[in-house]
Amino acid sequence: MRHPANLIHLSSRVDFYLSKIEEIFLVIILSLMVLFSFLQVVFRNVFSGGIQWADIFLRHLVLWIAFVGASLTTRYEKHICIDILSRSFGKRLNVFRKIIINAVSGTVSYFLVLASWTFMIDEKMSGSELFLGIPTWYFLVILPITLAIITFRFSLKTILNSLELFQRE
Repeated sequence: MRHPANLIHLSSRVDFYLSKIEEIFLVIILSLMVLFSFLQVVFRNVFSGGIQWADIFLRHLVLWIAFVGASLTTRYEKHICIDILSRSFGKRLNVFRKIIINAVSGTVSYFLVLASWTFMIDEKMSGSELFLGIPTWYFLVILPITLAIITFRFSLKTILNSLELFQRE
């Protein structure tokens, strides 16, 4: 059996490497978005037409960039936060507040994973195609994946904050 500190260290390393993959993925997605947007403008202005499927592809890339960005935002704790209470609480109470917030956020994220998984499977079962014969569900796979990563991150933060609370005197 592994020592809990080793598991936490391993989880933190997994989180670190996930964030590096996500950052690279964001650069790739953004580059594709810029490229296809540029091509659409050129083709429409020069050839009076464009790539028929580019607009729907770009819309789905916006979805991907939003969810991968949300996952990274969770890692770096840069998401929207109402910070009124933290100024009036002491350090120990603030740690407890973070535990509650992260635990509730992780629970909500878990239910969103389940809902997004169901949504993706329903799209797979319907057999709908997005463009060029590519099934729609291929583009929806980002939802359960990123929401699962967000759930993992909130859970990890809950554990780390709990350890911090109990290690203080």
